[in-house]
Amino acid sequence: MSELIVSSEASFRSERHHKAISDTIGSKLATLYPGYKWRVEVYGGIADASCVHASGRAGYTFNLVRDGIPDNAAIMRAGGVVLERFKLNRRAFDEHEYRSLPRFCGLLLPEW
Repeated sequence: MSELIVSSEASFRSERHHKAISDTIGSKLATLYPGYKWRVEVYGGIADASCVHASGRAGYTFNLVRDGIPDNAAIMRAGGVVLERFKLNRRAFDEHEYRSLPRFCGLLLPEW
């Protein structure tokens, strides 16, 4: 079943801008940390980036209102923080290493 969605010009521009920010952050994370699956959501004035391999439970939040669109260094730092918290390799996804990490109820244990 198809739907027709009616949106105002301002809303459309805002959604398109959020998508561009999400794509920028996501593609940079995918380039810096190959093999990992990243999820980036932008809403309001924040962007949340999380790694699906890290159980999707923890992520990094960018304050777009206060700091603006993150640069490459901020994106690299965010990805590194998420991966290190779950003891994941920062170079590239290693399935053998990933399967050997300790888990609780199937989820990776974070290092708090």
